[in-house]
Amino acid sequence: MSEKLNIALSKYEGAIAQEKRPLKKKKDSPVDLVPLLALYRYAKGPDYILFIVGLISTIAFSILPLFLVIKIGEVIEAMTKYGADLETFYEKERDIAIVQFILGAVTVVAGWIAVVAFIRLGSNVGLRWKSEYFRTVINRPIKWFDKHNPAEFGSSIDMDCNAIEHASGEKVMLLLSAVIFFIGSWILAAIISLQLTLIALVMVPIQIASAVGIERASIHSTVITQEKYKIAGGIAEESLEGVKTVASCNAQDTLAKTYQKELEPLKGATTLMGTLHGFGWSVFFVVLFSFCGAIYYYGAKFYDDGVENWSNGEVFEPQYVIMIFFACAMSSFYLGASIPCLQYIQNGRVAASRVAHIIAKNNKFDGYRRAENVLKGEIEFKDVHFSYPSNREVRILQGVSFKVNSGQSLAIVGETGSGKSTIVQMIEGFYYCDAGAVCIDGINIREYDLSSLRNYIGLVGQEPVLFNTSIKENIRMGRLSAFDQEIYDAAAEAEATTFIEHLENKYETYVGVKGSQISGGQKQRIAIARAMIKKPKILLLDEATSALDMHTERKIQLTLDKVMKGRTTIIVAQRLSTIKNAERIIVLDSGKIIEEGTHSSLTEANGAYARLQAIQKQVETASEKSRQNLKQIKQHHGDVEQEKATEDIDGGLMMKRILSLMKNYVGWLLIAIACAVVTGLLFPIFGYLFSDNIIVMLRHRGDDMIDPIRENMYYLFIEAGIVFFTLTILSAALSRITALYTYDLRFQGLKSLLYYDQKFFDRPTSNPATLSYRLSSDCEKISQIGGPVLGLQGLVVAALAGGVVIATQEDITLSLVVLALIPFIIISNAKGEILQFEGLSQNDLKNTSAIASDSLTNIKTVHSFNRQGYFHQRYITATETENLAVGKKAHGNGIMFGLRYMVLYYVWGILAWYGAYRVKEGQMDIEAMLTVFFCIMFSSWGFMVVGALVPDIEGGIESAKHMFAVIDYKPEINANSDSGILTPIKGSVSFDNVIFQYEGRSNIVLHNVSFKLEAGKTLGITGTTGSGKSTIAQLIMRFYDPSAGTIQIDGKPIKEFNLKHLRHHICWVGQEPILFKGSLMYNMRLARSDVTAEEVQDAIIKAQGLNILNKYGLESDVGLRGSKLSGGEKQRVAIARALLRRPKILVLDESTSALDPVTEANLQEKLKEEKFTIIAIAHRLKTIRYYDNIILLELGTVVEQGNHDTLVSIPNGYYRRLYQSSE
Repeated sequence: MSEKLNIALSKYEGAIAQEKRPLKKKKDSPVDLVPLLALYRYAKGPDYILFIVGLISTIAFSILPLFLVIKIGEVIEAMTKYGADLETFYEKERDIAIVQFILGAVTVVAGWIAVVAFIRLGSNVGLRWKSEYFRTVINRPIKWFDKHNPAEFGSSIDMDCNAIEHASGEKVMLLLSAVIFFIGSWILAAIISLQLTLIALVMVPIQIASAVGIERASIHSTVITQEKYKIAGGIAEESLEGVKTVASCNAQDTLAKTYQKELEPLKGATTLMGTLHGFGWSVFFVVLFSFCGAIYYYGAKFYDDGVENWSNGEVFEPQYVIMIFFACAMSSFYLGASIPCLQYIQNGRVAASRVAHIIAKNNKFDGYRRAENVLKGEIEFKDVHFSYPSNREVRILQGVSFKVNSGQSLAIVGETGSGKSTIVQMIEGFYYCDAGAVCIDGINIREYDLSSLRNYIGLVGQEPVLFNTSIKENIRMGRLSAFDQEIYDAAAEAEATTFIEHLENKYETYVGVKGSQISGGQKQRIAIARAMIKKPKILLLDEATSALDMHTERKIQLTLDKVMKGRTTIIVAQRLSTIKNAERIIVLDSGKIIEEGTHSSLTEANGAYARLQAIQKQVETASEKSRQNLKQIKQHHGDVEQEKATEDIDGGLMMKRILSLMKNYVGWLLIAIACAVVTGLLFPIFGYLFSDNIIVMLRHRGDDMIDPIRENMYYLFIEAGIVFFTLTILSAALSRITALYTYDLRFQGLKSLLYYDQKFFDRPTSNPATLSYRLSSDCEKISQIGGPVLGLQGLVVAALAGGVVIATQEDITLSLVVLALIPFIIISNAKGEILQFEGLSQNDLKNTSAIASDSLTNIKTVHSFNRQGYFHQRYITATETENLAVGKKAHGNGIMFGLRYMVLYYVWGILAWYGAYRVKEGQMDIEAMLTVFFCIMFSSWGFMVVGALVPDIEGGIESAKHMFAVIDYKPEINANSDSGILTPIKGSVSFDNVIFQYEGRSNIVLHNVSFKLEAGKTLGITGTTGSGKSTIAQLIMRFYDPSAGTIQIDGKPIKEFNLKHLRHHICWVGQEPILFKGSLMYNMRLARSDVTAEEVQDAIIKAQGLNILNKYGLESDVGLRGSKLSGGEKQRVAIARALLRRPKILVLDESTSALDPVTEANLQEKLKEEKFTIIAIAHRLKTIRYYDNIILLELGTVVEQGNHDTLVSIPNGYYRRLYQSSE
């Protein structure tokens, strides 16, 4: 195997060694396929052992049914030779039954070993593909992600590698088993009777041609399905990550419909795949029924004419016909049953091709030179020109040149979008310049090994990124070898100790997805601590204190001033007060340096810098923190119990619930059931005709034998025609139901999620990656057990009922014995079915998806701190946990798989033994025994058809429990409810003794907050980081309800308003605005679906975004979460989106923090003209100075309130200090 594997890999890798060379395509195939052996490219020594052990066991397991064929022939031979000697006949049948019992026991052992070996093999191979895929993607250069949506990879890695796992594991075993048995059966048939075997060979090319045609046609549908699922999954995850923005815009339906649009093509593709599957089975049974009629006719002719058997030279005997039929029919059946395995393998080959393309591409974006401890940190830009790869038309930097000596500090200021952050990203090596050079210590950055260089660079970004782990581990990301005490020291330096110590779990507190459980300022301080613990030679501060209040900023700035000493520091800032001490300052405008100097020289020059300073007048302050001890209250757990209760529902009740949803597809369901019943009845009829042919051959000769067999042949041809139509239509109808159900369930699932309250998304189990995975995997499994189960139940019931009716006409007692054995066939068939076996448990899969999503959607931070290896190791650990679960589950599935076939041996043995006994005792004749035997046996073939078509019922029920647990959540704040008042909103807002506590937290966030704001007036809210400012904004939007106290809009309790109506008139713009992948126009229409291009342009211009229109236009893709826009550009777009709604109340939560002072001042003037009720949360006092009312928060308490003049008149007041400092 090793030599063949190496040959396969060398041929394949030669085709993909270079990125620009296309993969070698399979002839006539519309997509790229890797060779089958290339799936094992990451196999190791133990895997080869598993393959060899599994192969030997598969061969043993596959040849055992051949002995069953021989024993069936011996049964018929005993009837022919010993029909008159009933005692001898009974003894022969008993011996045959004992051999079948032995064969059944051996089958269990061989099947168990084969299944365990191949499932473990596939799991190991899939694990290594996952590891390599994730390692490759997470190490791709940043510019690669400008063209590849990282949100899609969290689910696509699991989806693609799980396909590879199945294709290299148990599906290969099942396909090998079918091929081995197929070949063995035809060899046995040739040994029994060469003449009849040659006649039977006619059916082989027909079945093979059908299988090949179906395989080729299904590949295209598979690719479409996988790609659309990938895109749809990205939309779902992005929507769930930005669920607050979605809710604030009332855009739930719009985002859900966007998701629905991507799912639309899947309906046709899924239906086509199912129809082709059913067509394949139809062809199989057409050939089988026709073959049965023909083989009996020619066999009867040979027998009647006394033809010599070419295989043994003896006179032709009746048992030859039976043995040939069963050998050829069973071989075809097993081969047909492997068609789904072939589809799995093709899916795996397509997935491996897609993954191999990514893995094979050259990841080396950087050079060879390693940065060592001797790195000085000198930075020089030499006539640098740059535009982002995704938008080459827009020039970001145009001839930028400057030099920063080792240990010096350089501040970069300028309007939003002028290129400041781009310079930082180029120093990090995220992008290379188009022209010019960026040098570190005089060496072009292209020559450095970037991972080595980044070890000496510390970055604190404008939008702090934290990972879904504890505060301690987030800080440790800066240096993995750091001791706990060093982490505590770094937190103290970043002024983070105070708020951390107030948390219930302190440093072990999990910050949630993207730090959602803490405030923006708190996230920023943790990010600063993370950079400080790195002890870098070069420090990059990209708006590092923009989210902090002045009090905290001043403290941190003093600390930053200390740590900057001796380090080369690049400071990007809007607040000019933070860069006064910088040794040099450059001013950027549209990607060009227009001024350069020190703070003093630039101020005296009275140019662009002086104008920024005059407008901004940003100040530092030292406001005290409140000493009030807040009362601790108990946590709430009610909704968690609600979800657990749903997950504990009995599987039978869950199945009933799933089936109850089929009423929407009753037309297709009736078609499926009708076709299923007709198809099911054909099997016992076939059994009756089959047994009648045997009886005729045993009892008659001449025309008395030939004429009835010819007549039965015509009946079988009619059956063949009927089954062709009914089975094809049945599969098509079931596939259509599955497609429609999946489509509706996914759409309704995402729509329901988007309407849930924020408390639901604050749960650890409700992270976007997990919910997106459930939408994709769980919905698909649920849909497969609705209509398909009903349709297939109709087939089974019809087959059994028909068999029982015919059998009881011959002998009631033997029929009752058969009926008693049927449940064993049903149970073993259902439990042993692994054609749909999913190798990994859902709970484990969501862990890997969450890790992949957490790291890949924050890829710049991961690269900045060189934590690709760290996340890769976490991912490997999660997949290894999955692998252990697979190992345990494999043994149970292996045993049940073997038992499935053992039961058949035992049932046939019992029937032969007991039937012969009743014949010996004179209680029935041989003819009745044959009729009962074959009618029931062929009725049981209905289970085999169901085994090929039936979905994973158990897995579907478990998925339903997970999915319905989500759907059954009852939000306390229901945005989809029609209840509530719809009276026009004027815009007054009042808080009366409002107390608030986040779910699962012991700290009170707001304590007796009260204020009143009249319609059309403005309210400014300021205060220290974590004082509850953003919480007030979220309460006004009704993301949460207060724990106590009341909030009123226009004098009415906010809870009384219809929530959609309320949010239509209240717009919220957050500090870190969320844009969605798509055009600017698409993002604007989330606010208002009927908006025109002219209205959008007008809104963007009002939001000071004229340059954004000039740069991007309305149809340019803004990237994942607006990644192609700067922070300031995103804020202006978000404000423009809010303006489109013409709200009565506008809530601005630090939504201008990333804007330069000039832009912000102009924007404030435009907002005043609109005469909204405005509530602005700000640290810049300039932003809210002229507001009608201002409140100052401290630890959730309003410590001062009034307009600017009132507050500055308070002796020794907090606000007065802030104002005096600013002046």
